[in-house]
Amino acid sequence: MSETQLYDSHFTITTVDTSKYDRVSRITGTSMDSTTVMTLDINSDLYPVATNESIQLVLASTLSIDGSLNKDMAAGSAGGAGWRDVAGTGGQGVKSGPGAGGRGVNGVNGAAAEQGGNLADMFDYVCRGKIYRFEQGGEENL
Repeated sequence: MSETQLYDSHFTITTVDTSKYDRVSRITGTSMDSTTVMTLDINSDLYPVATNESIQLVLASTLSIDGSLNKDMAAGSAGGAGWRDVAGTGGQGVKSGPGAGGRGVNGVNGAAAEQGGNLADMFDYVCRGKIYRFEQGGEENL
């Protein structure tokens, strides 16, 4: 895990709820070591998932492999470029591939770094935004 990656874990999808919105699924998953449960809303048209599927989830402070931030995408900048428009900038992502243990959300690959790419180039699905709720548990749980 690089300095820009704040969290990296593999999850097994336990539920997929499509009842609330069109084209959006609320997925719940449990980490492979069963220490973390996550809930995430995804665009199910762009990235369909199924129960018992394995994904990799990575939270990153930037999509830039070298850790630099692009001022056009800095928090609070009006009219900034989107993550697709700016190479080497910030967000989170999802990836399929042999290293993901199935499909996944964000990872690092040496070939992309050598080619001047960013983390988004290495994943099938990338989200950018805020974490709205984080629940910290007792002594044993976050």
